[in-house]
Amino acid sequence: MTVGDRIRERRKELGMSQDDLAKKMGYSGKSAISRIENEGNNLTTDRVSKLASALDCTPGYLMGWTDKETKTIEHIRKTLTNIDSVNPLDRVLKRAESDPEYKECIITILNLKKDIRQEIYDYVDFKACKHKQGGSYDSQQIV
Repeated sequence: MTVGDRIRERRKELGMSQDDLAKKMGYSGKSAISRIENEGNNLTTDRVSKLASALDCTPGYLMGWTDKETKTIEHIRKTLTNIDSVNPLDRVLKRAESDPEYKECIITILNLKKDIRQEIYDYVDFKACKHKQGGSYDSQQIV
């Protein structure tokens, strides 16, 4: 299967027309996509990367270096966006509003002397690192 065949196949899997893909790529019409699909063996690295992004797959898949991957670029992007959008402070405040014991614990820690608070922070950091090494650490469970 050629690079052009993989591009065509992936485009069709996504239900995209050549016009749709052309628009995503910033082309004025579908003729460029038709040419890529029919003669797509001399593509620049930059163009392959842009096509992979537009087709929600990896450049390696388009080039035939890897089989179709289960985690697509868009899936990875969404995962990273979700991780980045988690605001730990908002989650702490929300939980503190609904859980009086949790709120009291946070207030108690905040009222401790700075050096004692630092010992607590160091201990929490140590435990988090230990969990990461053991494989049971879940970065999504912030609160």
